[in-house]
Amino acid sequence: SCVECVECGDFLSYQGSIYGTVTQGSQCWFSENLRSENYENGEAILGSLSASEWDMTTSGAVAVYGEGSSPCDGSGSSGANACNEEWSLNTYGCLYNWYSVEDPRGLCPGGWHVPTDLEWTVLTDHLGGALDAGAALKTESGWWNNGNGWPPCTCKFT
Repeated sequence: SCVECVECGDFLSYQGSIYGTVTQGSQCWFSENLRSENYENGEAILGSLSASEWDMTTSGAVAVYGEGSSPCDGSGSSGANACNEEWSLNTYGCLYNWYSVEDPRGLCPGGWHVPTDLEWTVLTDHLGGALDAGAALKTESGWWNNGNGWPPCTCKFT
């Protein structure tokens, strides 16, 4: 399929998940966090690491909050248990270390990329600056003490 041809606001299918897209100012972003356990070329990202293995690896790695025996605080305002791997993956997406982000095999689908610092700054400015952007990028539910916000963003259209 032609992932590069998706118009902002359309849904995009990538490695078994469907992602919404959203326009923020002049930029197009995923409207939710990435849930892929493979690089763009289909090769697996190292996963299922213990906390100490995660800290020590110099390879790209992926994790899910609450996975296996990792430390986890499952409390949230929605009453759901974030330590449940399946729920956490569907709600929060995956966690990636910097090695996976920098890997030339890429995390995002073709035509998309992990945003640069400058692109985050443009987004932050569009959302009212550093003091307001964090709340604007948080999900609409599930944050401790009802500290909810708007949908999160991850991959950015090239």
